[in-house]
Amino acid sequence: DRVKGDQMGMLATVINSLPAKLAAGQTAITATRLELGKSVVFRMTGAVPIKTKTLLLKDPNRYVVDLQGNWGIQLPRVPKDLWISGIRLGHHEESTRLVFELTRAPVSAKVVKINNTTVEVRIQ
Repeated sequence: DRVKGDQMGMLATVINSLPAKLAAGQTAITATRLELGKSVVFRMTGAVPIKTKTLLLKDPNRYVVDLQGNWGIQLPRVPKDLWISGIRLGHHEESTRLVFELTRAPVSAKVVKINNTTVEVRIQ
């Protein structure tokens, strides 16, 4: 992991450029980038196209992103004291599930397709 900060309102950027270790049958997420500041931006690039489904939950506040298929991903470490308290990884039905644990209700949360193999989770 590489962590850096800047003076433009971005508190931290965490970059993972190494693919996760894959179990049998998994497809690689080859790179991740987590930007934290006034919003959360989590970019994932896959070895093949990524399809997602999302769910916003309350009490506690969480944003769930399901990646269709069995993905191998190395999650970045989330720096402490930010409004996102962590990211959990699991599997649900035929999907790989990412759960963004939030310390407050978001104004907006969405997944933006950058191209066929890259998506961004954007939480404000």
